[in-house]
Amino acid sequence: MSSMTTLEKVYDRVESMARFHEDRLIPVDDVSFADLERVCISGATYNLRPIAQQSICYRLGIPIHYLRKCPVDIQQNNLNYWIKHEKNEKLFFRFDQGEVRAIFTPRYVPTDNKEVLDRLLEHGDFGIGTVEGIDGEMMVLDGVAYRAGTDLAPETVPAGTLIPFAMLTYFDETVSYQLSEELNYTTFKDRLDDVLQVQRLVVGPGAPREVELHLGEPPLA
Repeated sequence: MSSMTTLEKVYDRVESMARFHEDRLIPVDDVSFADLERVCISGATYNLRPIAQQSICYRLGIPIHYLRKCPVDIQQNNLNYWIKHEKNEKLFFRFDQGEVRAIFTPRYVPTDNKEVLDRLLEHGDFGIGTVEGIDGEMMVLDGVAYRAGTDLAPETVPAGTLIPFAMLTYFDETVSYQLSEELNYTTFKDRLDDVLQVQRLVVGPGAPREVELHLGEPPLA
């Protein structure tokens, strides 16, 4: 299945993206604004993406819908006046391919996503988690990351997707049962119940022991 995305491929994607993405703590004294769409940092001008525009306006207490309707000089005067009243000495700037993607308080710190993925891979090839934006549930099987949304249809996690939360272990099967055909969710659940009954396994609160069941390669279609 050539479309599969392994965590190693996600690592490679993050490493590639790192050449164009950067997080920096910028001294407020080094920041000024040409208008709502452009910020000057230590003499260099960067475009502000919509999220960055919203975050700085919220931070400075300026209604963004009002500011967008103002002439450029009014935008400049408002932003440069209120940035001087910022209580933090530094602000967290997230850069994306030469533009400012977002602006946060210094409570956020620069994080290397490659380090996050390195730590994740150290802990196993089987587990659960979530993907960026809490967009569905993530499952990791044999080192391959899958995502399932509300339709319960699994799909491989696209390369470059950030993983804010995951719990992994190295899978060690205790019972093996091979599926010979593709099943929908209801049929799969019934089949799983049959297997557990045949094996006389108890699963649920108060179970006398933990059971891990390997069901072969999951159908992705």
